[in-house]
Amino acid sequence: MSRQELNIVLWEGERLLGLEDVLPSEAPDRIGILVGPEGGFSEVEARLLEEPGCMKASMGDLIFRTETAGSYAVMLVRYNYGVLRPSGA
Repeated sequence: MSRQELNIVLWEGERLLGLEDVLPSEAPDRIGILVGPEGGFSEVEARLLEEPGCMKASMGDLIFRTETAGSYAVMLVRYNYGVLRPSGA
């Protein structure tokens, strides 16, 4: 895991913080998004990822396939910071 300004672990076991909750108000230069294998991270794995500073976040009650969770999260982050708006808007 490389050092980003912010590393987020998508974990369906997170019950308090959603993806939007862990994003700072100003967009960091680099964000790392960690997606678990089929079946998700175990509780022990999620806890171990917190030790180097990763933030756990949920994407709500939706369960995604491993192949789509990361790209969906990237689009949510981009939407949150207004990156999907046309230039000049």
